[in-house]
This record gives sequence, structure tokens and C-alpha cells, in this order.
Amino acid sequence: MKISACIIAKNEENNLPRLLESIKGKFDEIILVDTGSTDRTVEIAKEYGCKVFEKEWEGFADARNYAVSKASGDWIWHFDADFELENEEFERFKNILALIKNDETFDGISVTYKNLNENGELKSISSTVHIHKNSKDIKWIGKVHERIHNNKKKQVVTPPYTVFVKHYGYAIASVQKDKAKRNLDLLLDEIKDLNKYSDEYLIKLFYIIQSYLALSTFEKEHLKKIIDLSKEFFEIYETIKEKTSLKDSIFHKHTFVYLSTALLKLGKVEESKKYVKKGLKEYPEYPDLIYLKGLLLEKEEKKEDSLKEFLKFIYLSEKLSKETAKFSAFVSDYVSEIDSLILNKFINVYDKSLIEISKNFWKETKGERIALVYYFLTKNLDNNKGFSLLKKFIKMYDKDLFFVEYANYFENNEEKIKILQKGYDKNPHSKFINKYLGDLYFKNQNYEKAFKHLKKYLELSKDSSVIPTLKEIIEKLGYKQEAEQLLTKIQN
Repeated sequence: MKISACIIAKNEENNLPRLLESIKGKFDEIILVDTGSTDRTVEIAKEYGCKVFEKEWEGFADARNYAVSKASGDWIWHFDADFELENEEFERFKNILALIKNDETFDGISVTYKNLNENGELKSISSTVHIHKNSKDIKWIGKVHERIHNNKKKQVVTPPYTVFVKHYGYAIASVQKDKAKRNLDLLLDEIKDLNKYSDEYLIKLFYIIQSYLALSTFEKEHLKKIIDLSKEFFEIYETIKEKTSLKDSIFHKHTFVYLSTALLKLGKVEESKKYVKKGLKEYPEYPDLIYLKGLLLEKEEKKEDSLKEFLKFIYLSEKLSKETAKFSAFVSDYVSEIDSLILNKFINVYDKSLIEISKNFWKETKGERIALVYYFLTKNLDNNKGFSLLKKFIKMYDKDLFFVEYANYFENNEEKIKILQKGYDKNPHSKFINKYLGDLYFKNQNYEKAFKHLKKYLELSKDSSVIPTLKEIIEKLGYKQEAEQLLTKIQN
């Protein structure tokens, strides 16, 4: 069976090498459709052996359909230049394909995206069908937020499995803002010609709401627009719910999240609570709605109840990430909050009942973040039991906070550094490990290494409290050029 990789790109010289390095040697051919690059995109693609074609820009679906027309594979996997495919995920894909290749039922495979921030940390999760059979019946539709459509079956049927891909496209805030504005303009143009009481209209409306939410990070006035459009979504959905195909879809589920979030940000707590309750009535295990319920309970000063909801949110997020059969129906805007939830909500909690809950959740999922909560809760009531758990978990997981916690059990600085250095080798972008290592090296008067780690911590965390120590190190080392660069970064 022949597999083609298809890429559409424009001015992607910075991202493209990372993608092409990750997919080289894995596919029978790589098709790249360039839509007007003025940088080295085409040159780089040819260096990697891509078959390069040029196409005037007429929207995302048009470009993807053109790429398909040039592909000779039996199956096609679509990539953007800011994706990265890990080896184990390609192996997962091959296993999925082996299972379904002789089954005429399936004509696509879901891809779940780990959307990363500028530090390489998980920011959010989304999914779509980016792998499909090379069939005349399958076409891409939509100028933006394009998706595949089976003209014969009316929908693309996928198996209950997914493949994970890293996505760097929204790592930089300014890029996120520009993309949201671009998407919004295209979506508003498309929705004008659609039947208001149709699934297609609701899907476009969902993505318009999503674009306004991204823009609301920079301009709060967009929150009112999110509320109005979300309510419109639900009004239309109720009118057509007997014939809509969007029941149980991510479009219906996540609109509850968008609406409740916007209401909460505007201080409309009771109304937010109303929509969280409505959403959970239909989707009782939808993680982001459970997270919002926890926030609302916290506002009511119901601490124990809110902690139970936050714990359930962490558990379900990890559970769904392991149950690929359900993962394609799960996206999350709040998965990036898990670490801060653990550190801010559970690190000083003394509650036996929560230990039992976290223990049972961990036994079921074996998730590293539930393990971390289980450890903190146990340690708070019994330090020796906590240490026993930690010794087990540090062998099982590469999680940075396990290394930091383990180092805390030792008094000797050299022993601490040795443990943290192991953690650093596995998590070089961990702000926790860099801060702890920097402080320890500073105490040991190893100023070069202290500077390296504390400077990295500042870049990762934007925590200005470390600046006086960095300045002191700079003075001791005489790094005039580094001092100027550091001050410029701080000012920016």
C-alpha cells in the first residue's frame, strides 16, 4: 500500500525543515504545494526530495485538493509546515492502517494535535481528520478550517483510534492573533451564503466563535460577541436537533465551554453556571466543563467540592489521552492548566478522602499528573509514605516535578544537583528544574552554570524576581554583552 504525504505551504522556511526531518523516509512520496512563497520554502522542499508544485491561493480546501490531485498514494496524510511527526506516532499510524486497510467502512483516520506554546509545553488539544483514502468521492471543503467530505457517504467514517502530532503554529502570541484575524475574515465571508438552519452554518459559526475567543485574549470586547454567537448556535441547534448530525460532536460540546468561559470572564457567574450545568447534563464527562465547574465552585468558596472537580478534570484528561477511541471527540483549552492546578490547589491540601480518590484514579489511568497529585496528597499526611511513592514514580515517569521533589529529600547540594541534572537531561525546558539548578549552582558559587539555568528560567517563566540574582552573577562574571542582552529582553 502506497502512502503519500501532502503539504501546503507559503513562506515556511523556518518551520519546514523540522517537519521534513520528522517525515523523511516514512512516506512513498512527499507532495508540497507552494502558494506563493518569496523565501527559501521551495528550495528547502526540493533539498528534501519533495515533489513541488505551485498553485495560486484560493483557500485551504482548494490547495489541499490540488495536492491530492498530484498524489499517487492509496492513502494520503496531510501536513502543515508547522507540524512535527514523532516516530512512535508513525508506527501507531501503520498499526491502525493494518487494522482497517481491508475494511471498506473506513475512509479516514483522525489526527489529534498537541498545540504547543513557545516553551514547547502543551497549550491545548484539538483533532481533525487529516488522513484519508485517495478516492474521487473524498474532497476538501472550506476556505479555512477546511475538512474532508465524502460526496457519496455524506461523511467520512473513521475508526476509533487516533494519531498524535505536534503543532507549533500558535506558539507565538502575535502569530495566533494574525491567524485568528485571517480566519475570521474568511469565515465571515463564507457564512454569508449558507443556509442558517444547516450543519454547515453551525460549523462555520463555531469556528467564528473560536476566532473571537482567540482575539479576546488581546481585546476583551470580543467576549460579548462570543456570548451572542454562542447563544445563536444553541438556538439554531435546538431548531434542527432532530435532523442535525452535530449531536455529540465537538462543535456542540465545546460551544458550552466557549460560552461559559466568556460569561465567567465578564463576571456573569450565575449565567456561566447555568450553561456549565446544561453542558454537563448532556456530556457529564467532558473535561473542560468539569474544569469550569471547579472554578465556579471555588468562587462560591466550596473548596472541597472544587478540588474534587479539579481532580476529576485531571483524571479525565489523562484517561481520554490514553483511550484513543474517545480522543477524537475531545478537545481542550484547559489541559495546559493542569500543572498550575496541581501546584496551586493540591500542594498544601490535607484530606484523606482526596488521597483515596486520587489513588483510584491513578490505578485506572497510570497517568503521571494524577500520580503527582496522589504523591502530594499522601506526602502532606505521611512524609514516609510520600517518599515511598515518589521513589516508585520517579522510575516510571520523566515528569520534571518528580525530580524537583526527589531532590528536596536530600540535604547535600551535590546530591540534589546530581538528581536535578538527570531531570534536566529529560526536561531541558522545565522552568522548575532550571530555577532549582540555578539556585543550587549559585550557592555553590558555580556562576557560569547558575547564569545558564537562571537565564533560561527567566526566558521560560518571565518571572522578574530572578533578575537581581542574575545581575549579581553578571557582575561577578563580567558579562557586559550578556548584561545588555538581558536588559533588552527584560524591557521587551
